[in-house]
Amino acid sequence: WWMLTNIDTAVGAETFSELHLFSAPSPVGAEWVAHPMNPVLVDPQFARNAGMLKDGEKLFRVSQERAFGSYGVSASISEITQLTSTDYREALQVTLHPKFRSRLTGMHHFHSAGGVSVWDHKRWERVR
Repeated sequence: WWMLTNIDTAVGAETFSELHLFSAPSPVGAEWVAHPMNPVLVDPQFARNAGMLKDGEKLFRVSQERAFGSYGVSASISEITQLTSTDYREALQVTLHPKFRSRLTGMHHFHSAGGVSVWDHKRWERVR
């Protein structure tokens, strides 16, 4: 089992710039082992998780970009090209912006299961 997550390794630092990878023999339990390459990615534009996708044997990680005072200003999809106990690599495939629907200001999470795909998005509204 593999788990990708964001960890704030520097107290008080921005919490979504580092992507960490862990493995375990079971998804439930306390035996999660840190990957030797941790953090496997250090990049505030691509490190924050926003979902996982699978297409046949290919695995993709969705990430969301943060901006000052906001999250999810864009989302990117990267193919995980190497995932072993000693190596992790991903290759950017596409970056998407929240322009597919009027008044959207961000994209938070994307998930696909079977024939259904869902974007979790946001928009700012003025409350009077």
